[in-house]
Amino acid sequence: MKRHSLTFMEAKKLGPGKYADGEGLWLCKSSAESGKWIVRLVITGNRREMGLGRWPDVSISEAREKAAKARRQVRDGFDPITERAKIKFQPKRLTVEEAINDCFRARQAELKEDGNAGRWMSPLRNHVMPPRTSNGEQIEQFEIAEIETFEQAFSRAALGRKL
Repeated sequence: MKRHSLTFMEAKKLGPGKYADGEGLWLCKSSAESGKWIVRLVITGNRREMGLGRWPDVSISEAREKAAKARRQVRDGFDPITERAKIKFQPKRLTVEEAINDCFRARQAELKEDGNAGRWMSPLRNHVMPPRTSNGEQIEQFEIAEIETFEQAFSRAALGRKL
């Protein structure tokens, strides 16, 4: 099996078609100026093709490194194609505060004085968003319980005092 048969100048001169570099790395050119790198892998008995990037944006040496990394992952028992898809399509989890702030920014133009009056945001800040300390850190749920028990104990002590 021939290894590293392509050079940049050779790849630049080639017309449309598929050209092997060796070890399962292929340059698929759609025209003389553009193409893509793919690596052919055998994963659990099935031949699969994994894209490595556009040519000439991804250099030959970079494509070889990516192909070697993908082959190592297959050798170690991972499917690099599904792993990449999991990362790419993983949903971003929003916090309640981020969702409220994004919604406010989206509706801000519709609100009177761009929402500066506070009638839209203040009820959400007071009753929905998690509480924060004076320096802006979020108070955790167990800390809220400690604060409530302290307030209850303080109010009981205050009730027991004589005026």
